[in-house]
Amino acid sequence: MARTVSSARFGRATGRFAVAAALALPLAATTATPATAATRTTPAADEKTASAPRLPYIVGDVLTDGDASITLDGAPVTPLSVTRVATPGDGRNWVVTELMRSEPQVDDLRISRYVEDGSRVTLARTNTFEEVGISDRSTRLAYATDLPRQRSRVTVIDSYTGEVLAARRFPRAQVLDVDENQVVLSRRAPKARAHTFAVSWDYRRSTVDVLLRRDTYGADINADRLTVARGGRIANDDVQVRRLSDPRDVVIKRIPFGRAQLGWNSSGRRFLEGFSGASLGQITVRRDPQYTVASRLDGRRTDSSFSQAVWESKRRYVTVEFDEDSARLLRCDLRSRCTQVTDSFPVEAPNGYVIDEPTVLLGS
Repeated sequence: MARTVSSARFGRATGRFAVAAALALPLAATTATPATAATRTTPAADEKTASAPRLPYIVGDVLTDGDASITLDGAPVTPLSVTRVATPGDGRNWVVTELMRSEPQVDDLRISRYVEDGSRVTLARTNTFEEVGISDRSTRLAYATDLPRQRSRVTVIDSYTGEVLAARRFPRAQVLDVDENQVVLSRRAPKARAHTFAVSWDYRRSTVDVLLRRDTYGADINADRLTVARGGRIANDDVQVRRLSDPRDVVIKRIPFGRAQLGWNSSGRRFLEGFSGASLGQITVRRDPQYTVASRLDGRRTDSSFSQAVWESKRRYVTVEFDEDSARLLRCDLRSRCTQVTDSFPVEAPNGYVIDEPTVLLGS
């Protein structure tokens, strides 16, 4: 699964991941029996009980990945995402997108590569921080830059060197996913201010194909999935999932509005889902294409919430569980049976539904 990261805190939720909170009742046809749809509560532990997560994560300004730990640049930089990237030599490297205030009331996105020794290389800067796509092999990175007259420049770079591999102008666009050949975009439709097209840009051949003339939530090239509005505009409407390679093929006909697809696993047969909004009270593992519930992690029974959920492997995911004054990372299997993979650490979440301090991010 290629990664798309954004300022929203739900790992891979399509611009991702950020729509207004709206709870919807599940379809009767998608309700699984209790025997096949286990509902779990979070473990009642405050100390680490399992091996460390096999993905990078950030707490405050400290990036941790296995036995490696480095300190990021401090204020006025706020990290938004972290991804482990392929390196030509020894040592580990990570791409970190950082919200940077270059002057009062002006926010820029800085895309940095951090090295295991703590040094940093600036790969790119842009004036929008909605989406940055990173390929499965972590060798390509795509981002958009806003231009005058409702236009965007989409740029593809080498995620290690920062070398610009391709760039092209579009009507206002948002990066949804990228691989070694193409970038999937949501771009503004001509003469229609509120509607977008799903577009595939083959940046090697310099060709552009319109995939679907419909508002688009997100894309996953590896899973061959495109998430779009079921009809009309995204706002106040349900969504559906189509096959990216053939957008005429509807895979999941209806997903109630307000449910965020947090990402498919590497097999493409399971995806994580939660309600859109500031935090997640539940995380649901769903089967693709049946859209039935495989399991559900319910934090409401223990007065806790979840700020993110990211696949660690095709059979396990990692999430951040928090309450008003502490947080911890959990590893959960496809049945949502979880173990704690970090010690609990202090956070400020005075309202109980969003972590104010420090920044906590799961990477990939």
